[in-house]
Amino acid sequence: MNEERTKIISYPDPSDIYYQGIFSIPIQLSYCYLLDNRGINENVAFLSFTYQEYSKLKEVPPMSILLSRIVDKYPLKELIYCGERAQYQQEVTELNKLIQSGFTGCTRVL
Repeated sequence: MNEERTKIISYPDPSDIYYQGIFSIPIQLSYCYLLDNRGINENVAFLSFTYQEYSKLKEVPPMSILLSRIVDKYPLKELIYCGERAQYQQEVTELNKLIQSGFTGCTRVL
């Protein structure tokens, strides 16, 4: 969404909600942290569509429908950036170590 949370400015096409061939749902990390697979930012909002429902759509719904399906405009408690994914050899293991270290070297975005 935009910073004022009044407009949706970015959203995936129904065919773009996959990561490495599966739905791009977040990966569970230590201490209830999640690894994003969609490329979200601090202005993300959650809609009531499930990944399965959204993937079956023939096209992106009209903006009025997307706005009406917002269930949470402020879903994040924290957002922490720990670099590009390509820098990790064993992504989940290495990120869990960063979590346990208090996110040493990472940037708190939110």
